[in-house]
Amino acid sequence: MNDSSAMDVTSANIFKFKDGYLKVTPDKVQDYPTSLRDSGMPLIIDNGSCFCRVGWASDPAPRLVFRNLIARQRGGGGGGASGASRRGDHPDAPQVGNDILPNVEAVRWLLKTPFDRDAVTNYAAQETVLDHALGRLGVDTEGEVQHPLVLTETLCNPNYCRHLMSELLFECYHVPKVAFGVDSLFSFYNNFPDAGTLDGLVLASGYQTTHILPMVQGRLDSKRCKRINVGGAHAVAFMHKLLQLKYPAHFAAINLSRAEELVNEHTYVALDFNAELAKFRSPAYCDKHMHRIQLPFTPLPGWSSDDKKQDRKQQQIKRLQEINAKRREERLAGEEEKLQQLKSVQELLEDEDEEGYQTALRELGYSSGAELQSMVDKLNETIQKIKDKIQGVESKPTSQSQADGSQTDQSHKDDTRSKSPGADIKDPNSEQGNVCDLDLLLRDVDQDYDSKQTSPQPAARMTFDLAEYYQLQLSVERIRIPEIVFQPSIMGHDQAGLAETLEHVLRSYDSKMQDRLVQRVFLTGGNMLYPGMKQRVEAELLAMRPFQSTFQVFAAGDPVLDSWHGAKKWASDAALAGDCFVTREEYLEKGGEYLREHAASNRFRPNPTVIRS
Repeated sequence: MNDSSAMDVTSANIFKFKDGYLKVTPDKVQDYPTSLRDSGMPLIIDNGSCFCRVGWASDPAPRLVFRNLIARQRGGGGGGASGASRRGDHPDAPQVGNDILPNVEAVRWLLKTPFDRDAVTNYAAQETVLDHALGRLGVDTEGEVQHPLVLTETLCNPNYCRHLMSELLFECYHVPKVAFGVDSLFSFYNNFPDAGTLDGLVLASGYQTTHILPMVQGRLDSKRCKRINVGGAHAVAFMHKLLQLKYPAHFAAINLSRAEELVNEHTYVALDFNAELAKFRSPAYCDKHMHRIQLPFTPLPGWSSDDKKQDRKQQQIKRLQEINAKRREERLAGEEEKLQQLKSVQELLEDEDEEGYQTALRELGYSSGAELQSMVDKLNETIQKIKDKIQGVESKPTSQSQADGSQTDQSHKDDTRSKSPGADIKDPNSEQGNVCDLDLLLRDVDQDYDSKQTSPQPAARMTFDLAEYYQLQLSVERIRIPEIVFQPSIMGHDQAGLAETLEHVLRSYDSKMQDRLVQRVFLTGGNMLYPGMKQRVEAELLAMRPFQSTFQVFAAGDPVLDSWHGAKKWASDAALAGDCFVTREEYLEKGGEYLREHAASNRFRPNPTVIRS
């Protein structure tokens, strides 16, 4: 989720859909480097319920990032660990991740995922995803993968799910050893290298769930962990439903992919939700902070669009300029005639006709020659101004926009006010100078304006904006969608929000431990990318903590990729990862649910033993 300025902006607060999913290209098959074949380089797989990220521990970034989705064509073949399926060249091979994204809305009803919420339950689909990942990485060793595997799993993953995953990896892919870890704890380790000895609180909000994980001396306190069944998928679905209810006429244009784009690009977390909601009741505030999303449309004949309005406005401005020029010429002729009359009176004085001079002064209403000279000077100045305006208008094309139109129309204002004192004519180039205002202005200055219209008057006066009709207006939705993390009841979920659950977790410890935990509150996960999330968590902690107590909130450097980077860093540290892998021998001896614990792993609790009498 980025700031909304990253979108394609057409004008103030008007945006266009980027539809990035249509531009995604399928993953290419990469080369399997010779240097990696027998090197024992660990393979890092961040197996998330939304995205799967795969790469070697020696890579600076994941080589593959794709959606954890599968579209199996009707009559298509199954998955399996065959080389052809891994390479993706089988004609009936199911499509995975980026292969289906450009057509995801057309085949959404065919989509499958290995996950039920955030736990893997469909292992046939999981096998297909692993086939895709290994095939695109170029791994061509038939029948086995000769690399250790670091795989992420959900918090408190059921032993049965881990057992089936271990069985798939050891029996199907014959991996030499496997290490399991929690994605959010790997992210914590990536941002705090000494995480194995630290206290802290990890707030992880992902695609399906939100977790609060207390870390005590570098180890997860799984007994006090809490989960909220709200994540990014719920935000997208909520946005989708709200917009389809709000704009039923655009039902088909509002799909889940576009709803996800709106959530990622246009929403933010309010510091005080109720206060922000009250501000949106003000029309001025709502109009300023509303984001308008322009849907594509085809203009119809006879309907007024923005382009037609602009063309008509330019024609009307041109007509006003012509009227202004004509009026200035008429005024110039009148002022010059008046000046000539006054100069003829002054000539009487030059001809020494004092009596005729005084008589002319009295007829014109002047008491002295000084007053006459003052009027002559004023007329000269007025005539020069009019000439300057006429030259300024004639030296510029009438098609020139805003700046010239504003100068011309201001001259028209001066001329009109001089002929009709007190008249107030709007500037056609100002914000208020719309088409209707220009119509009124032209009728005021040109009595024959209606008769000069070439198009029928009713069609010319049509003001329906088709472009505006095809706009989605996001106002309170911008803060309402992220608020479901703090108030799940907004979308009908009967459970506590993030702040309430965080306070509940803290109160399960004594005051000294609380003080230690809140010194390192860590935010990670893709659903923590909303602008303002860190500030909101700080505000909630300030409200629940004792007066003058201290706390610190940290955000992950990259909430989305830090889990993969943390797993890579952990696997590259022989001192940490050396004895934390489960080997095939241990799998056969201790069962598939067996887990070696480390700083970023779940706690292992073996299945209870049934004692039969």
